[in-house]
Amino acid sequence: MPDDHPDILIYPPIAFAIAVIASYGLYLLVPVGFPVPLGLWIGLVLFAIAFAVGAAGAGLFLRIGTPISPHKSPEKLVTAGIYKFTRNPMYLALTLTLFSLALIFSNTWAAFATPILWGVLHYGVVLPEERFLLRKFGEDYAELLSSTRRWI
Repeated sequence: MPDDHPDILIYPPIAFAIAVIASYGLYLLVPVGFPVPLGLWIGLVLFAIAFAVGAAGAGLFLRIGTPISPHKSPEKLVTAGIYKFTRNPMYLALTLTLFSLALIFSNTWAAFATPILWGVLHYGVVLPEERFLLRKFGEDYAELLSSTRRWI
């Protein structure tokens, strides 16, 4: 069925890549940094957390045999593991990764791009996905909506 997937605004990794490239490009043009005590180390820890959260989310999709891409129809609803704590671990990981890069490289533009990326993911991907999943999985997804936070 061709419309058996959410009608999202942008593919999430593309949104992330645009944010990274734009913030790096702006930093090359106008190198505005912000010194944060221990920023490198905090950024590295956040990067590791983002990687673990994203890998946990993607790993569960792969393990149960449902597509990771929002352009494909989900076969099953994932409610175990990291999905007991957040409904969007992979999008959370993208957002945390961008902010961790802002800290690691002291890039003010990446810090400014982080809430923009979050907004694009939230309004352009997460909300359309939620509407789609509610139609597709009904009461099972409604239960997940009421028991698990959207982000953190």
